[in-house]
Amino acid sequence: MLRCEKLLIFMLFVLRNIDNRVLFGANALFCRLKIFRTIGKSFA
Repeated sequence: MLRCEKLLIFMLFVLRNIDNRVLFGANALFCRLKIFRTIGKSFA
């Protein structure tokens, strides 16, 4: 979990210098990943 948060902070730091559309796409992808993980946990 801590490793994932460090990766997210690093991604935010990198994406801060990139176009907002890219940041929005990455955010949407991360939210989708969280949803899939939640679904996976509920089935497990």
